[in-house]
Amino acid sequence: SKQVRAWLDRLHTDRLVVSKRSDVAKRVDTVIGVRDTSQPASAGSVKLYWGLHYETLVDVVRFKISAMERQIDEEEKAAGMNQQYYCQRCKKTIEALEITPDMFGQDGESLHCETCFTELDEVDTADQTSSIEERRKELRRELRPLILALDE
Repeated sequence: SKQVRAWLDRLHTDRLVVSKRSDVAKRVDTVIGVRDTSQPASAGSVKLYWGLHYETLVDVVRFKISAMERQIDEEEKAAGMNQQYYCQRCKKTIEALEITPDMFGQDGESLHCETCFTELDEVDTADQTSSIEERRKELRRELRPLILALDE
């Protein structure tokens, strides 16, 4: 019972379920039209009903899906922006923002390490980008039935 309430509270926080509270002791007598306040409210007199509000549920699920897609987009953007260079001799990794004018070679195109003056190699981020694309395809493939069901 406590575990169920804990899960329902969590789902309620995420707006996936709605709750309605009903006080049995405060109900109006339909015949007389007067509230019965003579009896004290006991633990059994308060009822909590849980249910789904379909339109809100659809909106929340769509928001969660778009949040997952935005997270993948941000990871892809970060992978593309963080260009790195690697020195084979001293094993130092240098970000593109750390490059100084002194690191450029005579031709102006090659970069050299500040420590050992060895030419820097560009770090290939294609494998990281391809893994992000693979995650995006997998997410779309797995969520396709859910998205189609939401559109109905």
